[in-house]
Amino acid sequence: LPYSPEHMGTATLDAAHESGLGAQVSATYTGSQFSDALSTRTDTDGTGRTGLVPSFWNLDFGARYKHAPSGLTARLLIKNILDDIYIVSRRPEGIATAGFRQVMLGLRYDTPADAPKKETP
Repeated sequence: LPYSPEHMGTATLDAAHESGLGAQVSATYTGSQFSDALSTRTDTDGTGRTGLVPSFWNLDFGARYKHAPSGLTARLLIKNILDDIYIVSRRPEGIATAGFRQVMLGLRYDTPADAPKKETP
């Protein structure tokens, strides 16, 4: 079956501190896969449309800080921190790549109604 790797997996480690700081690292593995129904291993016609799509790893990192009194959370996310370029597709018009590093910043606001309720004794 084209584009169906036999093995895939993701492992994530997330840690947070009561001070509001937190971090996350995530590793994802995608096994090799065929680009056609005949399970062709090599590029037979020179177009890049057939052949094995090699396995690849992604490593992502995130950091966050939540300022509880204001309800603001600042986030930094770096996708594919190693900047490894890999083949994701060979069809319809030849080899397509992905894996370019992305850096994203975010800001989130939680209203007091969204905040977790504190239990009073």
